Amino acid sequence: RNRPQLCAIVGNQFEMPPEQSFRLFIVGEILGATDFENSGLYVQYFLELPQNWKAYDHKLLCGSSQIASITNHGNKEISTFSHPIEFDLTYKPEINIDLTRGSTSVWPTLYFEILSLDFWTRSRTEGYGFIELPHVAGTHSVSVSCWRPVGDSVVEDLRRFFTGGTCQLEDPTFSKIPGSFESNNLVKYGFRTRSTGKLFLRLNCAIQSWSNLYKIVSECPTVGDEKQRKIALAHMDVSTIIKAYQKARSKLLETRKVIEGLRKSNS
Repeated sequence: RNRPQLCAIVGNQFEMPPEQSFRLFIVGEILGATDFENSGLYVQYFLELPQNWKAYDHKLLCGSSQIASITNHGNKEISTFSHPIEFDLTYKPEINIDLTRGSTSVWPTLYFEILSLDFWTRSRTEGYGFIELPHVAGTHSVSVSCWRPVGDSVVEDLRRFFTGGTCQLEDPTFSKIPGSFESNNLVKYGFRTRSTGKLFLRLNCAIQSWSNLYKIVSECPTVGDEKQRKIALAHMDVSTIIKAYQKARSKLLETRKVIEGLRKSNS
């Protein structure tokens, strides 16, 4: 009954996500950073997409900011980036879910590497950090605590100070859990690190969901809930078949009416 009114409000060009999927749209900004050892900061970032996630534009999944300008707020210096970021993603799950595997995060993770560049073009890694994209629509202010790896001797500190050479991660996803990691336990004991500064972001999140899929996916942290999700997705698959049947049946009825009309006209 309210369909014509809703169509008039929304319009005819409102883009819907594909069936059995939901769309996550992020427009945000890397605001600034504070408490890092050096100035001349810039940020490199990339978004890691888990299985069943796709991006409409892969060029937006990684990038680098400009070198920050320094502003003073009271007694604290803040490196200001004001660098825009944007992600347009879609998630379409598979019906066949392996219940023997442990629960894993299905949400995209945004990784950061903060670097510095001084007057003598010496580059240093100032920190690593990561966040999962927001699970809830709205505006989110996010603070990312960063750290960097350190060497085993004072020579590493001297090299960092005089020549700019620093310890770096071969795989930036090691700051969380690497995607290639397949064991049950990840031990980082003995890996030497040092806390550095904080990175600040503002993210605006919009979600388009097919039926109740978004709620199913975002609220299933345990294996037991994985079973519920599999059942729900199976129902979704059945509903798609029903829709196709109803569509075919309506076409058949229309064709039958046309044939009956032709028969009456010929008689």
